[in-house]
Amino acid sequence: MDADVISVHIVFSEFYKQVRAELKLSLNAVHAWPRLIHRRVYYALARILERRTYTREDLPLVVVSRKVAADLQRYYGRNSHLSLVYHGWDRSRFGPARRAMVRLPARRALDLPENICALLLIGNDLKKKGLPCLIEAVGQLQIPDMRILVVGNDTTSPYMTSIRHYGLEDRVQFLPVRPDVEFYYAAADAYAGPSLEDAFAMPPLEAMACGLPVIVSSQAGVSEVITHGVDGLVLQDPRDANVLSVMIRSLYSDLPLRKRLGENASSTALKYTWDRNAEQLRAVIEEILSARGRVERCQTPASC
Repeated sequence: MDADVISVHIVFSEFYKQVRAELKLSLNAVHAWPRLIHRRVYYALARILERRTYTREDLPLVVVSRKVAADLQRYYGRNSHLSLVYHGWDRSRFGPARRAMVRLPARRALDLPENICALLLIGNDLKKKGLPCLIEAVGQLQIPDMRILVVGNDTTSPYMTSIRHYGLEDRVQFLPVRPDVEFYYAAADAYAGPSLEDAFAMPPLEAMACGLPVIVSSQAGVSEVITHGVDGLVLQDPRDANVLSVMIRSLYSDLPLRKRLGENASSTALKYTWDRNAEQLRAVIEEILSARGRVERCQTPASC
């Protein structure tokens, strides 16, 4: 509440709008009540604090995407004292060379023969990350040598009916979170993240840094650093499984396209490292300190 500047990584009012229907208590799922009640209380508190804080026009805010800036304007009328600083990635962990070194052992560990095309999705709220749409798109394609690798801590039971419907029981792997997430980027052939809503979304940028072709949703802030058809593919409607299936098929069948998008993605990612993020944040902080210094020096008429 007494911050001099806040870096806004999510606008909970927008997030709540996306997940509100999922927070209803059902007698058919009493076991989920503790988690749902916790989330309802947490989101309500977050929205109260947002309204008290973000409506202060004098409080500088750093946004991680233009999408976040639009959300702040829509919900809290904020359109001033905003600085855009995109997230970054760790150059010591990610990159094409690192991916090439880890790829073979990673594929072996996940039992992925070289002919298998593996699509990766990482996230802890799989519905928000677009897993239902991804399952439907891959189900429509019915390509035997295609796999979906899903990494996260979310419950998997809501997706099993759809997986069985499309006969994908052996082609969708739910995998545990591990500290060396680059292991999964190395094993994958492409990243597919049709997010319903994401302030930024780190995994696609990390995947790009590794040289993977990516499909992202226009509803994810990371799409702002991607040029469709040049260094990635942008899905305008994250619920459109038909268009997503066309994009996935193009990556599967067109190896030169996959290679070109991956190489361009790696080059684009170099513009968005944590070093760049830190330099931009430092500039914002120094500007705030400079402005504060001018105000403090003008507290008496003689100093103004």
